[in-house]
Amino acid sequence: MSRRVVVYADTNVLYPYYISDLLLWLASDGIIRLVWTQYLIDESS
Repeated sequence: MSRRVVVYADTNVLYPYYISDLLLWLASDGIIRLVWTQYLIDESS
């Protein structure tokens, strides 16, 4: 059984397009599990 790496993303990694695109692509392919808190979601809006 393989485990996905859990990536805790801070808001600074979501700003540069190339980094957020890579993280979202890896998460959509099931390679990583991308997580963040509601506080970080609120901070980025």
